[in-house]
Amino acid sequence: MVAQARVQELRDKLRLLESRALALEGTYTRLPADQMVIQQIEQAGITTLQETATTVAARFASIKMTLLSIHGAFAVKRSSNSRRGKRVSTSNSPISAGAR
Repeated sequence: MVAQARVQELRDKLRLLESRALALEGTYTRLPADQMVIQQIEQAGITTLQETATTVAARFASIKMTLLSIHGAFAVKRSSNSRRGKRVSTSNSPISAGAR
């Protein structure tokens, strides 16, 4: 009786080990594919960051030029109105309006 119980216990342990071995085999088989996917995601992230860093400088330069152009246009308008004797309020300027 004791021998049969021991045999049954060993069979149960063997089944558990086989199950664990199959689970590990499945995990290790998937690892290379998972690693490739992770590398692709990392590369996509790096590429996106590089593109953003490159385009953000150009975008800010464009915004800066637009703001300088608007400022210059208002300066010219103010200057031409001053010559005619008109006083121009800067409170109507879109730049001043944005500051309120």
